[in-house]
Amino acid sequence: MSVSRRDEALNELVAAIREIVLPDGPAIRQVLVEPYVDSEGESALRAVVITDAPEDDGWSARFTHDLRKRVNQLAVEHGLDDYVYVTPLTEEDFASRNEPEDTSEEPDTSAIKEALNRDQQDGS
Repeated sequence: MSVSRRDEALNELVAAIREIVLPDGPAIRQVLVEPYVDSEGESALRAVVITDAPEDDGWSARFTHDLRKRVNQLAVEHGLDDYVYVTPLTEEDFASRNEPEDTSEEPDTSAIKEALNRDQQDGS
């Protein structure tokens, strides 16, 4: 597949993913698809699917399974033979994905210190 045709197919895939409606699933707000190399060095695609926030318990396993399955079906329908790794994110999670973690607080190591003290008292 030529580079321009592949780019066109990726754009078509993005548009198709935006149109996915899954029963009891959150609305899809934005989609990003990019080339990716998986852990085995194989060519693949990565799709970030930004949705409304899930219910209190998070996304259901059924929703994430159906989303991944449908995205990969759409990739095939658009002439792409790479596996698509799908990551659903909320708008909030997507916006904060590049923010550094707050490491200003020291981790709570009291349980570790307590166990070490106990081992020393036991003569271990």
